[in-house]
Amino acid sequence: GAQFVPFQPYLIGVSLGLLAYSFYQAYRRDATCAADGCDVPTSLRRRRITLWFVSIVVVGFLTANWWANWLIYWSL
Repeated sequence: GAQFVPFQPYLIGVSLGLLAYSFYQAYRRDATCAADGCDVPTSLRRRRITLWFVSIVVVGFLTANWWANWLIYWSL
């Protein structure tokens, strides 16, 4: 993992960019929807729930340096 440290800012940027694109794809309006709204199918609902779960995991990994030190300090 230490060999990827120089690329860390780029990898963080790519991760956040891909998450932003995923949210755009998951929540954009479908062209077939009328102005009054659409029914959200269960497959789309499952995709959105999975996207939120993955987003929470990615944010947890990206902020691990901040909270892991605190957790180790207070658990000893």
